[in-house]
Amino acid sequence: MKIDDTNYTQVLRSADTPVMLIFKASFCGPSAMIDPMLDYLAEDYTDVLLVDIDVERCPIITRTYQVKQTPTMMLFHKGEPVGTRMGTSTYEELEGWLKHLLTTKISA
Repeated sequence: MKIDDTNYTQVLRSADTPVMLIFKASFCGPSAMIDPMLDYLAEDYTDVLLVDIDVERCPIITRTYQVKQTPTMMLFHKGEPVGTRMGTSTYEELEGWLKHLLTTKISA
């Protein structure tokens, strides 16, 4: 699914599943470093929609959510942000963060 500055509000509000926006930049080494981990997350958590956001091509979304660092991951449920994580981490840390949000903020 493609999310951009023109449709992000509608997509986030109408999504049947939680949505993780991954704010990245082409010039950012750490953004590229997390790609393999995100691929594994997408395989392990098929009930979460993971969407890459290029901060250079989507400045409105980036400003709206005050993203100051890449990579930044934000999890949304029913259009509302429920958690934010900035920077790189291990797969276990990223999965733990996601699992925590899914159990405490979404299914609660």
